[in-house]
Amino acid sequence: MNEKDFKKLIDKKKYQVFLCRTRVNGPFIFASHFYFVTNQKGKINRWEVIMFQARRKCKHYGNLLNNYLKPWEGFLINPFNIKSRRFEGEVYNVIEGKLAKVMTNFINKTPKIYPFIDKYLLWPGPNSNTFIQWIINHFPESKLKLSWNAFGKGYANKIQKIKIK
Repeated sequence: MNEKDFKKLIDKKKYQVFLCRTRVNGPFIFASHFYFVTNQKGKINRWEVIMFQARRKCKHYGNLLNNYLKPWEGFLINPFNIKSRRFEGEVYNVIEGKLAKVMTNFINKTPKIYPFIDKYLLWPGPNSNTFIQWIINHFPESKLKLSWNAFGKGYANKIQKIKIK
């Protein structure tokens, strides 16, 4: 996905939640890293958890990052060279309408309520996919599912749901 293709998906009159993914670099190239991009009637935010301190300036809350990368950007192919090519980001699924609005409001609250904001373990979790699965678990009506190679997603099933008003 590139910038032009992503911008075609944005409807500035709607709430949308994009479940996106990118390949993971290094020896884990077979794994997927999932992240959310929210559209609040034209206000775009990318939300994800990563295990290292972001080099770019972005809002971060422990390991939870807001707008670390552009919505369409994937991870660097070579993480040791910031000028290397990137994997492409991919829109995996889209939620629109009332559910998207409720999900967006929930995602915006995650810096205050995600139970593992300062904890990251590559395996078994909590990790980046744990965060995404934790959100999905709060919205079973979304019918969102992560792929088999979203390692860490199972850790989220051990977490109690937090009720948000």
